[in-house]
Amino acid sequence: MTSAVRGEWPTPKASEQTLEAERELGIGGKPYYFYVLRAEESFGLIVFVLSEVGEADWPLDAKGATPFDSGGLWLGTVATRPELDGAGRRTFFQDHDVPLVDWRTAFEQYIRTHYGTISDYIKGIAPGTGSELQDLRGTIIKRCTNDKRAWTWEVRVPHDLVVGRLELRAAYMKEIHRDTYLLWLWDSSLTERESSRIYRWVKDYVVVPAEDESVVQAVEDRMVLEAANV
Repeated sequence: MTSAVRGEWPTPKASEQTLEAERELGIGGKPYYFYVLRAEESFGLIVFVLSEVGEADWPLDAKGATPFDSGGLWLGTVATRPELDGAGRRTFFQDHDVPLVDWRTAFEQYIRTHYGTISDYIKGIAPGTGSELQDLRGTIIKRCTNDKRAWTWEVRVPHDLVVGRLELRAAYMKEIHRDTYLLWLWDSSLTERESSRIYRWVKDYVVVPAEDESVVQAVEDRMVLEAANV
């Protein structure tokens, strides 16, 4: 979080599974991965919310975004019918990989097609009323082994395109994690000026859920509220 608050973005450290998926699907640029308007409990106890800086000037050839978790597709945790082999998964991915310059338009069209309101998407409800998502160039099964990640939009931003285009907007965490971070901050090697600036950011932008509310639920509640006011 310190790096993001300071506007610095270190090269992502990808897991072996992520590296495999990137290699096999042809994903380059050592990207950061983001879920659009959603959070995932299994990824950790802290959620960072980022937004594009104004009208981000994405290069025309920069990929991408997909209406599913790309790693899940390659590793087989996103179930399709018929089941796809490696070549089939690559083709399926390439057919749905949207350039960053177009991802917002594609996402809005997806919501209009598959959901009554964007709030249903934010809550992780499966798209449409049938049992399968068939208008993709293939079929993602909406039941069976799939979970919310099979119909959650993923945006991948290459490492060298982050600075100046994305900004850290908020962080959601439990009180104990916030307080632990602040203790570390004052004991860190940062200058007093830097520590004070980051401390003010934490006080202004870190959201602590209610005692009986999970971090992910707090994020979803805020996203639903903001979407309703757009």
